[in-house]
Amino acid sequence: MKEFYKKEWFLWLCLILFAPVGIVLLWKYNKKNTIVKIFLSVASMILFLGVIASMPTTEEMNDTLGEAETSQKQNKDSDFQTEGEWALGDPYKFSVEIDSYDGDVYQSGEYEFTETTVNMEPEYTPYIYDIYASKESYDNMYDMFTDWDNRTPKDGVEILDMIGGYGNIDKPRSLKLETGYYIYVIPSEPIGKPTGILEIKKK
Repeated sequence: MKEFYKKEWFLWLCLILFAPVGIVLLWKYNKKNTIVKIFLSVASMILFLGVIASMPTTEEMNDTLGEAETSQKQNKDSDFQTEGEWALGDPYKFSVEIDSYDGDVYQSGEYEFTETTVNMEPEYTPYIYDIYASKESYDNMYDMFTDWDNRTPKDGVEILDMIGGYGNIDKPRSLKLETGYYIYVIPSEPIGKPTGILEIKKK
């Protein structure tokens, strides 16, 4: 029985898919005349080299992967908020790129916190907003503190800034929001009628 590598079908398969093997088989085991062998060898090698030349380089593959990762990140980023406002006078909590959080999720980065839209009539007092950050999630803001009355935070709870109040209206404060943190906005209880909107906007 004739070995498979000496059969005509296997010769053509190798000439088309992998020229070096096909050319060796052609010259060693095939009885075609020399002119035909030369033509087939040249045609097979041209096809083989053309396929190799068309293959992407490692750098091109890395660029493609990088573009895919960038696209995925952009799609992910589009799900995150980059601005908002808070004016209800109640504590407000949001997370920074924590996908499992069932609430407002902000993109990480530099943000401007600004108190605006303040009623300046004498009976009104602008809020002062305390901004805290923690990797722990607290549904009850009181649980963040060892002493609520004096606003003494627990270990792991960091005060980032105090926003607003007289003299600070329409003056943005820059804060860096880092991935994996919960941000807590706690307004003070002002004397008189409360006023002022806290705006949060990515720089």
